[in-house]
Amino acid sequence: MRTLVYGTHSLVTSDDVSHTLLQLTAGIATQCVCEVVTIPTMADESVVDVDVVVGLGTHLISTPLEWPRAEPDFSAAVATMQLHPSYPHVAVIDPFEPRADGLPWPVDDEFGSIDRF
Repeated sequence: MRTLVYGTHSLVTSDDVSHTLLQLTAGIATQCVCEVVTIPTMADESVVDVDVVVGLGTHLISTPLEWPRAEPDFSAAVATMQLHPSYPHVAVIDPFEPRADGLPWPVDDEFGSIDRF
């Protein structure tokens, strides 16, 4: 679990929600806009949905929190945030991992042309 510091408020949420919200905030900020995002949080042992404004100028701090109970399943909220058009998607291929064919880039023919990827 994580504590998110948002303005003068502290919110308790899962690691996944915290990480995804930080990534989405950065993605929205690249568009020079702000948007309202709803995230699930824990308050007094119950789940509470909280609306936060994120984007350009948003300052979030995420710190680890010792949580004595089982972490709640907020995977649906994480998936929803990851579907946002501004969510930054990264390549799943590590550019420093050697390719199966031993070449540092994809090739189309035996001459090593790279006219398409």
